[in-house]
Amino acid sequence: METRAWKKLTVVGDEKAKGDKMKVVINTQDEAYFNLSKKAIRAYLKRKGKKCYFYGGDPEKMRKGKMVIVRYSDDDPSHYAMVYTKDYGDSPKIDDFKEEDSFSYFNIERNDPDLVAVVEELGKDADVSDWDDDTKLKIVDIPDDVKWYIAEWNGVETVEETHRSWS
Repeated sequence: METRAWKKLTVVGDEKAKGDKMKVVINTQDEAYFNLSKKAIRAYLKRKGKKCYFYGGDPEKMRKGKMVIVRYSDDDPSHYAMVYTKDYGDSPKIDDFKEEDSFSYFNIERNDPDLVAVVEELGKDADVSDWDDDTKLKIVDIPDDVKWYIAEWNGVETVEETHRSWS
């Protein structure tokens, strides 16, 4: 039997919104985890003044036992494995990639105004629906005087107020 428990994902601490309530992006899809569509990643990086390139294994060559990395287009249904802000060409070698050019949506603060704007603008197009990790993103308003964190149970996230506990 699998044991499942709530996970405390993100602690924001004392950050407070100026004026309006703070907006936070969460995933509400069961059996999935926070993820962004290719369109949402590209829009987010554009807001940050960066370019966006998706890379992953060539499915045809991988079926033949060869690991060949290729650049994916936005409309390619293949799931990308890596996102970079530098163009490494159509068929780079794994050693070509530099960590400082990589991007991961896991590093985005969930209250980042650019992330919130992208999810508001794209709506369902910000969700991932082309792979096993389907997402359903939602923007939650948090009162500006609350310390909060994101808790996750089986992929479904909730924003919860930070409180004290002992054991």
